[in-house]
Amino acid sequence: AVKTSDTGYLQRKLVKALEDVHASYDGTVRNANQELIQLAYGEDGLDGARIEGNQAFPIPHMTNTEMVDRYRYEYRDEGGFSDSMGGQYMDPFVRDSLLRDPQSVLRLQEEFDQLMKDRAMSRLIIDMEDKNKLKMNLPVNVARLIQNARTTMGKRSQVSNLNPITVINRVRELQEDLVQLFPSHHKDYHGRFVNALSRERVERALTLFGIHLRQILGSKRVLKEYKLNDKAFEYLLKEIRTKYQQSLITPGEIIGAIAAQSCGEPATQMTLNTFHNAGISSKNVTLGVPRLLELLNVSKNQRNASVAVCLIHDYQKRNKAQEAQQFIEYCTLANITTTVQIIYDPNPRNTVVAEDEEMIRWEQAVMNEEEEEQDADQPPSPFIARLILDNDLFNDKRLNMKDVKSAIRQVDDTYTVQANMESDGQRIV
Repeated sequence: AVKTSDTGYLQRKLVKALEDVHASYDGTVRNANQELIQLAYGEDGLDGARIEGNQAFPIPHMTNTEMVDRYRYEYRDEGGFSDSMGGQYMDPFVRDSLLRDPQSVLRLQEEFDQLMKDRAMSRLIIDMEDKNKLKMNLPVNVARLIQNARTTMGKRSQVSNLNPITVINRVRELQEDLVQLFPSHHKDYHGRFVNALSRERVERALTLFGIHLRQILGSKRVLKEYKLNDKAFEYLLKEIRTKYQQSLITPGEIIGAIAAQSCGEPATQMTLNTFHNAGISSKNVTLGVPRLLELLNVSKNQRNASVAVCLIHDYQKRNKAQEAQQFIEYCTLANITTTVQIIYDPNPRNTVVAEDEEMIRWEQAVMNEEEEEQDADQPPSPFIARLILDNDLFNDKRLNMKDVKSAIRQVDDTYTVQANMESDGQRIV
């Protein structure tokens, strides 16, 4: 079992190491020496105490049919709006203006295309296998604010007086306002970013919340599902902006101590050595407090060294994954050697080891002129290091005997290295 003192000391070391890490006025995370720790606190620059959980985030799990039903307007097969477009949820005057404007079709289709891109992006961000990801932790509970807007801003109507183009433009303006709210020193007197890198940092911090805003405030949902009028919609946008601004981390917050306590508190609950991995018997990994101690102490000799690598699509087949493993994994001669023998052989050219006679004859037959001259000038030592290699490991790592001989000669090119080059049978160097 892990002693309670281990976890207490672990937390204390974390606090002392991180006590000067704070949120700066430019939105970055820095220490007392102003060294950059993180471009945006928690990757989104938000205060954890302001985050609201269990907010519906269905877009990554939606099918194409569901996306069309929820976000796409009714079109004719040959192009343009259908005659029934918006008849049940759109003000007749607004509907007529859309039908007369040929550019409105393009604008509404652009909105739908952006939502399809958002779905693809969200599928890269979250784990699609985890059904709990239908709910997300976000800084503003937009669904509750929508309900408040419908209740506060007068009686409800069967149709909305909002123009879908206006909804799209105002949501886009809101997102730009949120970008400007994000703290940064790289702005001019008009609040504009002075370089593209500074703006990209802020836009990346807003990626997930931006997707959430576009999917919950899609123009068709605002008109058909929520039936918001123009006053309720403006009230909603103002509330979202205010809530988001309140959710930003306060500059000067000592977030290093918070991070240390966030690691130390769950570690205190780990009262047992968690060497096991429940349900996955094949993975022999170190978990829990022992693993935390290894990381914090930077242990050179880990109990079970392992690393998880996410492979791109081309390398997700077994044989290609093994090929990638070969290039990633560090391999030494000791890793693939099962037996090492030191043998006294007075005449290495005519070995006393019966199993190696054929190998010696073959090596002498293929020896080039340069090697023969070197052999004549400097006769080989009578002491021989005989290595027997593990065939299974050798094959798994896709090695060949030329690689082994080359690696040994790189240590000292005066070594005489002989190896059996045949793929079958025991591999000997």
